[in-house]
Amino acid sequence: MRLNRVKVTKPGHVLRPGDVLTIAVGGHVRVLRVKDLGTKRGPFAEACQLYEDLTPGPSRDEKDRA
Repeated sequence: MRLNRVKVTKPGHVLRPGDVLTIAVGGHVRVLRVKDLGTKRGPFAEACQLYEDLTPGPSRDEKDRA
């Protein structure tokens, strides 16, 4: 995982609005920008409003394989 392009190896980093997370999930890379921080745990629909997905779409080669 990377936080603002810096590799994170330990938990406990503070997130702020505007931070960019790069995460490898199941062989795919996701890039997320933090829009806001939640004040409490809530439903999925509310959590989705707290980040912006910047992950690039699949390349032409990946689309052809699908």
